[in-house]
Amino acid sequence: MIKIHLKRCGKKQQYFSAKIYRFKRAFNFLKNLVKREVF
Repeated sequence: MIKIHLKRCGKKQQYFSAKIYRFKRAFNFLKNLVKREVF
């Protein structure tokens, strides 16, 4: 039971970390774009 629960939690954690990772990448991309426009 506990193992299955941990597996499920791990999947959720992976999903959220992937979302955060994508968000961070998009944010950095926008920041670089702004830098290029400004300088």
